[in-house]
Amino acid sequence: PAQSAASGAPREASSMSFSIIISRNPVRRSLATFHTIEDLSRLQAVSVTTQSACEDVDAWFESASMALPKFKLCRELLGTASRGQFKALLKTFINADVAEGCEVPLGTLDDARKMAKVLGNAQRSVAGHHARGGGFAHVVVGRLSFDRDTTNAAFEEALDPGSG
Repeated sequence: PAQSAASGAPREASSMSFSIIISRNPVRRSLATFHTIEDLSRLQAVSVTTQSACEDVDAWFESASMALPKFKLCRELLGTASRGQFKALLKTFINADVAEGCEVPLGTLDDARKMAKVLGNAQRSVAGHHARGGGFAHVVVGRLSFDRDTTNAAFEEALDPGSG
């Protein structure tokens, strides 16, 4: 327990200063559990104490991973060198609908930029379609796969001159 500076007696947790609590590593890491990635940006601007706690890459990584559960993120995306650039792409990823069982790998900032560009263009196209009165348009990120036997049968049928 923390000790009072004057008496040396233990203090109750509720009377401990925020700076003492926030500097503890487990609390730093748990920031992601209680705050969204957008909150971390706001917390970072509050004070020097919260700023140092919010510099922790683990807090950013955990928060981003919770915000984007179907994306496989790389820790380096949330390091101080690339965090700002990645945060600019975040809204595009949050608005993405990823198919069940699919995981979108974002291993580098370049991968993230490319994926954000593709998704952003598709999302703008859908928004334009809806604005023109279109009734059905939706962007889903997924991966198509075909059973080998089905694929082989389709090729054989297409190549067979007597089948058509």
